[in-house]
Amino acid sequence: MNRTAAACATVIGIVVSVGLQAAEAGTTGDAKKGAKLFEKANCAGCHPGGGNAIDPQHPLKGSKFASAFKDDAKIESLVRSGVKGTAMPAFSKAKLSDSDLKDIIAYIRTLTPKTSR
Repeated sequence: MNRTAAACATVIGIVVSVGLQAAEAGTTGDAKKGAKLFEKANCAGCHPGGGNAIDPQHPLKGSKFASAFKDDAKIESLVRSGVKGTAMPAFSKAKLSDSDLKDIIAYIRTLTPKTSR
């Protein structure tokens, strides 16, 4: 293998490795933007401070939440489909883009200190 090919292979390996590490780390959104979007999308109306004004037994923070929602995809699915029989509406991509939802999830993740997860 010549030097150029070896260098390209090394760069590709690094890029793939960094991408996998980011994916394994979980949340990829911007928590600061997410905090603003949490307010703008009116999430805070029912979930002030990550709590749950309607069903206090199901807050968006704490070890129980972190354990039940280890995977961001599970939160995304719940937000997209809503929760039947509750006040939790569905948020379609027209109402909340994938990027905005990732930011909101990143913000929600900040509500539970890592030591509590």
